[in-house]
Amino acid sequence: MRVAQARQAIGEAVSAQVRALFEAEAARHCERAVGRLANSRQHPAYVPERAPQVPAAVVQTRPAVTEPGTIFTWKVERDGPPVFIMRVASGWTRRVAHRGYALLDGHPVVDVSDWDEQGRPLKVRTVALRGMFDPTIHGWRAWADNVDRRVEWDDTGTPELVPL
Repeated sequence: MRVAQARQAIGEAVSAQVRALFEAEAARHCERAVGRLANSRQHPAYVPERAPQVPAAVVQTRPAVTEPGTIFTWKVERDGPPVFIMRVASGWTRRVAHRGYALLDGHPVVDVSDWDEQGRPLKVRTVALRGMFDPTIHGWRAWADNVDRRVEWDDTGTPELVPL
């Protein structure tokens, strides 16, 4: 896989996950808003009952200064696409992206810290995405926390990320 393809796949996966988080949150707001209709002229960032559109995330890879990880926070009020910054180790392109491991089980792989005897990732650094409606200032917003996960491979070679 080429790096541009990896970035595109990661961007699509991040946006899909954020969209799902927003839709679940909007459904909760609709349940609480009984009888109250959202003003359709409001900026989409501030309507709690309607999940906003989530454009494909722009993915940037940068060298990790300390340890690999991500920088991601997105507020819909900014009117631009989400920017997902991955701080990766120098071998990420060759060891992860080119080998097709940039996205496992729908999650971006920032780093691989352990491999099995077949050369497949066993332990990865990825992210836990969060999304919510902030009623105080920003409206719809999303962010990511860096997390380490174990990779379990089934008999068909399909990976599943599980908490350590």
